[in-house]
Amino acid sequence: MVIGDLVFVMRRSPSLLAAFLLLLLPCFFTLQYAGRGGGCGGGGDRGEAIDGGGARGGEAGGRAALTSENENVATASPSAPRAEDDDHLHHRLRRLFRIPEASEGRLLQGMFNTSSISTIDAALVADGTSVVKFLGESPFNTFLNGSELCAGPIPDVALSRDGTVLYYRLLEACMDPAFQKFTKLRYSFREAKPGTATALAGGGRLLSYWWPAANPSGRANMTAFIFEDPLGSDRINPMMNFISSMDVTKSDTHLAVFPTPIGIGKRMIVFIEVASGDRTAIEVSDVDSPGSLAFARLANERLYIADTAAPYRILSAPMLPGADGIPMSSTTVFAPEANFPKGGRPNITETKFAGQSLDSQGRCLYFSDSTNLTVWSLDLTSPSSRSSSASESPMSRNATHVAGSGKKKIEDGPGLSASFWSLSHPVVTRDGCNVFVVDDDTVRWIKLSSPCSTALKVTSVAKVVATNFWSLALFDNGTSNPLLYLGTMDGQVYKLEINRAALHSCRSEVPNPPIPSLPSSSPPPPPPSLSAPNVSQSSPPPPSPPSSSSPPAVQDSSSSKSPKDNPSPAIIVVPVVCGLAVLLIVVGVAIVYCRRINRPLEAIPVTQSTTYIPSLPLTTDTVPLNPAVVRAFGLTDLRFCTNDFDQSYLIGDKGAFGEVYWGSLGGTQVAIKVMHGELTAAKRRQFVAEVNTLTRLHHANLIQLIGYCDEGNRCILVYPYFAGGSLHSRLHKRVGVRGAAPPPPLTLSQRMSIISQIAEGLRYLHCGANPRVIHRDVKSSNVLLSDGADGSLQVVLADFGTAAITENVFETGHQSVVKTCQLAGTRGYIAPEYLLRGRLTAKNDVFAFGVVVLELMTGKPAILRQSPVDGECQALAEWVREISQRSSMSAILGTIIDPCLRSIVETNVVIRNMVIDEVNLGMTCSQLEDEQRPIMSSVCDRLTVMLSEAKGRGIYE
Repeated sequence: MVIGDLVFVMRRSPSLLAAFLLLLLPCFFTLQYAGRGGGCGGGGDRGEAIDGGGARGGEAGGRAALTSENENVATASPSAPRAEDDDHLHHRLRRLFRIPEASEGRLLQGMFNTSSISTIDAALVADGTSVVKFLGESPFNTFLNGSELCAGPIPDVALSRDGTVLYYRLLEACMDPAFQKFTKLRYSFREAKPGTATALAGGGRLLSYWWPAANPSGRANMTAFIFEDPLGSDRINPMMNFISSMDVTKSDTHLAVFPTPIGIGKRMIVFIEVASGDRTAIEVSDVDSPGSLAFARLANERLYIADTAAPYRILSAPMLPGADGIPMSSTTVFAPEANFPKGGRPNITETKFAGQSLDSQGRCLYFSDSTNLTVWSLDLTSPSSRSSSASESPMSRNATHVAGSGKKKIEDGPGLSASFWSLSHPVVTRDGCNVFVVDDDTVRWIKLSSPCSTALKVTSVAKVVATNFWSLALFDNGTSNPLLYLGTMDGQVYKLEINRAALHSCRSEVPNPPIPSLPSSSPPPPPPSLSAPNVSQSSPPPPSPPSSSSPPAVQDSSSSKSPKDNPSPAIIVVPVVCGLAVLLIVVGVAIVYCRRINRPLEAIPVTQSTTYIPSLPLTTDTVPLNPAVVRAFGLTDLRFCTNDFDQSYLIGDKGAFGEVYWGSLGGTQVAIKVMHGELTAAKRRQFVAEVNTLTRLHHANLIQLIGYCDEGNRCILVYPYFAGGSLHSRLHKRVGVRGAAPPPPLTLSQRMSIISQIAEGLRYLHCGANPRVIHRDVKSSNVLLSDGADGSLQVVLADFGTAAITENVFETGHQSVVKTCQLAGTRGYIAPEYLLRGRLTAKNDVFAFGVVVLELMTGKPAILRQSPVDGECQALAEWVREISQRSSMSAILGTIIDPCLRSIVETNVVIRNMVIDEVNLGMTCSQLEDEQRPIMSSVCDRLTVMLSEAKGRGIYE
């Protein structure tokens, strides 16, 4: 604190700084002359670690010994079918082979190597090339032989760590096209070096064919067993293992596959040694129905698996490589990461992922639900709530809906409005900003605003002709162009090179940038829309921040005598000079503290420059400040970039917490919210709540907290700068700032987009955050807009200082209501049950959201002043409700609609109906009784349908 105080004094008094440097110069000279170097301590690198704990033991007892493969496969005794395995086998094979039911009218296009690939987005991807071609082997190598149609789809592809070796699983199958029933099946596991002659002439090297379910461990099976006429029995016969997923271990020595025995039997992970094809099976007792499998190739390797039996689960366990390169044993215990009950919310019935579904830092796992045609993310850095005892429920992280409307079609658009036809697992680039999936015959690109967040947009980038895609893998080393490898239904693997420069860039929720540098001579100018402060008339421009090192002093080499033999006069004088310097420091600090007593809070000087820290042990008596990962700024730097919080840097209106200033840090425009007045306990709680809440929320429609400052009695929050201002200002003021032209009125399309984005942010708070959050102060002035310069309008919900973080308010029983005597919110937006009885539920936010919808449609504020004389006011929701009771909405629409929209509403029946739907939505959400209001997930579903219809009619872009 002393150093920070002194620095601030020096900045404001250049003459004092000059005197101070002159007095200290002999000290630096003497230290250098005496051969003693000084240095600045550097902070260590921040490490991301995944728990690698857990004992490893019992390898010998936990693994079956390698056995000979001489057993007669045909005599493997089938086990009795389980009661739950009552599906017909051809239905299971349809799902494996992606053959829709006959009613859908789509039939597999067969034959080997008949396809080609074409580019849709030439800026992102180059023309694809085939790098692996399996030519087909008898009896599967004919397109149409009598009554059989044959093909060789590739359900899985995986890559070695350096990307030079590709492993794939091949499913050869024949079917009767007349009856759409399968007649022959065979699995094999193969290795190929993409693009080589061997890979293109015959598909590379065979590692092993599939094996009997009764022999999970054994030597490489080089006998081409064919499962003939699997439809001979209407019941499931578990003769052979089907495989649900595949990945490569971190050591590159083994393939790990997840067999799914049809019938009873142990659940196992089988490790196939890539050098020999031999396999070792390890039982996994934590899984009922094996699904996906993926290794997190971090410093501490971890394996993620999926259980496809309800409740659908994602589990993980640390991997500890053994002497034979196999990273697990029978003692490995998988702990649940997420649980999705059948019929629960969110409605997730499948979790498909693979090796590249995890980002490079192990922060986020992406998975797809091909049943509901949606893509999801799981934030693996979110706070853990693992059970402390076996009797408690297992922990479950909340999933974020990344993309997919749930409709079965291939349609590009905003993340939650885009649609898919037949989803593969997702893969993600190293930075976590770009996700790719294959969707039937199309490669889809999902752009994220931040890792683990809802997608900004989904676009199609490439298509395959004459067949379909089935699998994909991504190689991204962070420097060269990423490579997508795409497995097809006709026995090929295509390579698509991605132009790294064309990839989408996003903000990182676990930031890793350098500390921003500050200007060398003056603070940055105010934003272009503001007048620049007249620095010359107010005070001299502050000098650059003090350097942490000094120029080296020049040593006198003319004398051959050592300092010990011939003491320099400087050594005698220096103690005196240094003493004077220390005295000056003491006097300067005393001046500072004297000023601190007599000056208001906004003039308090503080500490040194910005640091980057994972957490701070800052506390008050009752409320701890414990951000997960956040940047702490020094007050000196925030003063500097706002010219000591000059009034000309102010943006927006003063709020309950304080004032907001524009600034620039490291070339990035920021909004700096400064608490005004005395630091009360209530303000401190509000500050702590906002920091602690925002550092663990990750969504495109919620404001990102860049950092904070908590020095002395000052509380400051730093956010991204949104040039479009608040929704309240855009709707109700629309005046140019300092002479600038006023922004145009919001179009209907923009208003619909704003409503949808606010709803998605609230749905995440209510359903996706862990623990879930009630905002408690949803209003138009807490909705921030981008300037829309790039054609898109980004909307974020801000101000989480009064947010309620609780589990009980989201339960379905009597605990769904929290009673509180400390109200939060803004007049006109507060729900009646909260205002009158202190009932705090998620429906309070729904009410406020409905008021914002009505604001957008009517152009009127939440509180209407009915009489300028007596000051009588009426809530907007009440006003709309009263008018709507007089006549039909169609009749009174012209009375309540925003005049800016009136002309298009009166001349276009389709638009008129869309506006009526939006007004009705606002009225439904702002019902007086909370039981009559919908939940936000239902609101979002309703909006998705409305936007889809509007887009189809050309109203919404």
